[in-house]
Amino acid sequence: MIFKPNRFKIWLRWFCWILLAVLVVGGAVGTYLYMQVTASVSISDTPAMKVEDSTEITRKLTLFEEALRTGRKGFVHLSQGEINAYVEQFLAKELPNAATNSTSPYQLLKARAFLTAEGFLWVSWIQATWKKWSREVVWQRAFDLVWATNQWDLRLRSMYVGQMRIPERYWTHANRYLGETDKLFTERTKWFTSLPAVQIWTNDFLKLELKLYNYPDTNVLKEARQ
Repeated sequence: MIFKPNRFKIWLRWFCWILLAVLVVGGAVGTYLYMQVTASVSISDTPAMKVEDSTEITRKLTLFEEALRTGRKGFVHLSQGEINAYVEQFLAKELPNAATNSTSPYQLLKARAFLTAEGFLWVSWIQATWKKWSREVVWQRAFDLVWATNQWDLRLRSMYVGQMRIPERYWTHANRYLGETDKLFTERTKWFTSLPAVQIWTNDFLKLELKLYNYPDTNVLKEARQ
């Protein structure tokens, strides 16, 4: 097929305009996604850790693990402040070693748990680095606490990176990269999900608390199966 000079110029002009439109639209979409993913997120973070919370969580977990070893029935109830005091203590100990030994471009900076009626919202602040580019991103995941196959399952319900909601079909891709920051908690997660009974309940002050049982409380398990 032979193009006449004028027709060739017309086709070339249309091609350039289409290419320019694609680049403009692609750039706009890319900029929007970047701004959404790296946007600052307004989260009501737990205030500065209280000394009493740090002391109390250590005392409670020590008693609980001792009761597990000796077979003495009992439970402990943990407030949201105590849970995050434990997370803070744990990360203060583990993060320096993790940062030294890791070659991952995704480094965990801090994490917080926010209790909900069904489970909890887990928020991770992550430093993402690529060559000379480095930016902090906030990864939010809502988990339901579910009793399944004789152990507790943390079932993912929703996910956000920055202000962008991640559709379920892309959760695997997000976990492939950002999920490396969860490795610090692997052993503690196994310990938690293998407990005989766990419950999120509202205390007398209308605050949500996490109850850990060292025995299979019938009422808790019955409610979990419903």
